[in-house]
Amino acid sequence: MAGGLPPGSLHLESPVSHVQQEDSSTSTVVTQRGKQFHTKKIIISIPTPLYRTIKFSPPLPKAKMTLADSTTLGYYAKTILVYNKPWWRELGLRASFISLTGTVSFSYDTSVEDDDQYSITCFIVGGTGRKWSILSPIKRRQTVLDQIATMVGEEHGHRVYDTEEIIEDEWIKEHWSQGAPSPVMGPNLLNKYADVLRSPCGNLHFVGTETAYEWKGYMNGAISAGERGAREVIDALQKSMYHPPPLEGDPGKHGQSKSIRMLDE
Repeated sequence: MAGGLPPGSLHLESPVSHVQQEDSSTSTVVTQRGKQFHTKKIIISIPTPLYRTIKFSPPLPKAKMTLADSTTLGYYAKTILVYNKPWWRELGLRASFISLTGTVSFSYDTSVEDDDQYSITCFIVGGTGRKWSILSPIKRRQTVLDQIATMVGEEHGHRVYDTEEIIEDEWIKEHWSQGAPSPVMGPNLLNKYADVLRSPCGNLHFVGTETAYEWKGYMNGAISAGERGAREVIDALQKSMYHPPPLEGDPGKHGQSKSIRMLDE
């Protein structure tokens, strides 16, 4: 994806600290290292609860901040079991399951055969995940392996433990996500703030998987939300070209302004 962007348009390790809307057509983004970007429109794609981590000038509307302050991200963790071959396929198994008991709630076969990479990704979520997270690393991994071995059965359960690598990832401990997969609203918030979730604020447009109409919490939802935000920006820029706001001192219908407006392409 980065390869398709113009050189110099992607800035890594540049967390935003301040967003300032200066007027109806100019905004400034300031990073924690002091770098500034001046633009007409800004698309905010961080999870709603993380709006609090950025200083907005002027402040976001009260309804938008109420929504941000009243939503939270759930506990989600992955334990990826990496093997030298997909032994489960030899047994006629898919390595994908949903469980209402045990530590692992669901799993997927996440192998990439072209790379000779064979893995089962296990998801540990919610209250069960929070309890699991306080165990020692060895105990956490053992708990996951034991659950799958029990499901496979005694005859083939030993294969579960023959891993090449085990990778853990707890999203709630990541500074820039603080949980997954999608912010959860408290009671009655959706009825009050459903429209606020996606509504622009001046030059600011809001996307993210929780703003999707379908597939919230998934990459599909994130992509569709990004496309919606891009359309909003394009429509707003086109509208401003054909219906520009009056210039300072423009007499409007009471006279003819001698000013000349220049618009960027």
